[in-house]
Amino acid sequence: MKALARYLRSSTFRLAAGYLLLFEGSVCVVLGFVYWTTAMHLEVEAEAAIDRELRSLTDRYRGRGLASFSRVLEDRVARSPRGPFIYLFATAGRRTLAGNLSGWPDAAPAPDGWIEFPLRTAREPDDTPHLARARTSALPGGLLLLVGRDMHEIDRACRRIRLALVWSVGLTLILAVAGALAMSRGTMRRIDAINRASREIMDGDLARRIPTRGTRDDFDQLAEQLNAMLDRIQELMDGIRRVTDDIAHDLKTPLTRLRTRLEELRDGGGLGRASAESMEAAIGESDRLLATFAALLRIARVESRSTGEGLTSMDLGVLARDAVELYEPYAQEHGREAVFVGEATALTVTGDRDLLFQAVSNLVDNALRHGEGRVVVEAGVAPAPGGGGRRGRIVVRDEGPGVPEVDRERVFRRFVRLEASRNTAGNGLGLALVEAVAALHGGTVELGENEASRRGPGLRATLYLPVGGGPPPRAG
Repeated sequence: MKALARYLRSSTFRLAAGYLLLFEGSVCVVLGFVYWTTAMHLEVEAEAAIDRELRSLTDRYRGRGLASFSRVLEDRVARSPRGPFIYLFATAGRRTLAGNLSGWPDAAPAPDGWIEFPLRTAREPDDTPHLARARTSALPGGLLLLVGRDMHEIDRACRRIRLALVWSVGLTLILAVAGALAMSRGTMRRIDAINRASREIMDGDLARRIPTRGTRDDFDQLAEQLNAMLDRIQELMDGIRRVTDDIAHDLKTPLTRLRTRLEELRDGGGLGRASAESMEAAIGESDRLLATFAALLRIARVESRSTGEGLTSMDLGVLARDAVELYEPYAQEHGREAVFVGEATALTVTGDRDLLFQAVSNLVDNALRHGEGRVVVEAGVAPAPGGGGRRGRIVVRDEGPGVPEVDRERVFRRFVRLEASRNTAGNGLGLALVEAVAALHGGTVELGENEASRRGPGLRATLYLPVGGGPPPRAG
């Protein structure tokens, strides 16, 4: 039913339905015209036959007289007692002299001289009255002649034509709807293929391309143009990655040498207190620069690697607990508290343990450096989007100022820091690495307010990961 509803909502079906209405209207007009002309032709032919018969009998009466005319009329009735023609020969007082009518009809003639009246015959088992049409002629001597025709056969033919037209319109409608659904299905398949390729590309598979059928139709031409655009985008992104890696590598070596020489100067003695402090500050700046380049290289490697590399099964709770234990001394040193809540053996995920541990550690580090109060780390299970099973969840909560809703997407960009003065240690790459690791494993990371915070709004960072099986394969 969902597939049918989707087809009915598609633009292809709406276009086909519009054409269907136009086509059905045209068919109705054409078939209606055919019915009208056929019915008119049958009626005109019947009236012409009645006029010919009336003129023939009138001429016979005038040429042969009353006695001969009565015999001729009786012979015609005898030859075809069940025929369609109706005869009545009567006096001026409308007393029947001959014919196959029991009496003169009560219907008054129309302005054009035609009389229509109900006729009962013994030909129908239920004695159903039929419509008859007739004309009259006044004969010499004050006599009257009525010649008509039973219109039952013509009416039955018209009913059959109407029934055939109704069936034709119905069958045309059914075939047109079936054709519209078939067209929509074929078109939706092509669109679904484009959508699937687009989703995989957005998930990180930059080598994915939109399939073509080789028919050179509109969809193939569109797919070729989009694939050419994707080739160009991938080429540019690969170039940016190469440039970033090259810059990081080229600057990392001289910075390392600079730091080593600064340490040698500091450890060699002969420096005053002010010079030693300046030297220590220079070494600290070198360490921060090296950490920044190391983080950039790590993010680049995460984004460019395949998820099939180095996968192992691990307990999500144990992973979160280990990250908390790593930062417990740091938290205590700064008068803070970091605690783990959850089952340590309840959730199994498949992925790169080092990368996932780095991601969870970054979330804890971010909460300790930029948040306030108690940091709580929790591992648990959450329903998957759309109700399709479940997924693992690691939640890191703090009681600090939190992140404004308008900035929650922006903070995942590289080098973005909400602190305007940028006095706090950090390079703005921690959350970018978390997002890259989550995407590599088919998961997501979300930020929100900590509802359990007793101070400020707090920050709730949630890392979602697939439970059980590994992440979807991806080529970067």
